[in-house]
Amino acid sequence: MNKEDIVRAIHAKTDYNYPTINEIVDETLESIMYGMACGEKVKIFKFGTFEAKTRAERQGFNPRTKEKLVIPECKVPTFKPSVVMKDRINDR
Repeated sequence: MNKEDIVRAIHAKTDYNYPTINEIVDETLESIMYGMACGEKVKIFKFGTFEAKTRAERQGFNPRTKEKLVIPECKVPTFKPSVVMKDRINDR
C-alpha cells in the first residue's frame, strides 16, 4: 500500500473530494517530518510514535577499495508501534 492507495481508501469511505484528501495526507506527513526534524516525538494515539534518533559516529570501510573511513553522526527516523497496532496486526 502506498500514499495513493491510502488516499483512494479514504475517498471511498468519505464524502471529501480526492484533491482535498490528497492535500490532507500530504500535510499530515509533512507535519510528522517537521516535528521529527525539530527533535520532537510525534505520538499518534492508537498508531505509534515517530522519533528522530541520533546514530553515533562509527568506523566503516569502502567495500570496493577496503579503505577505512569514518561515518559521521547522523539522525535516523524511527517508529515504535502502539499496543493497539500490534494487537490489530496480530489479530488479538
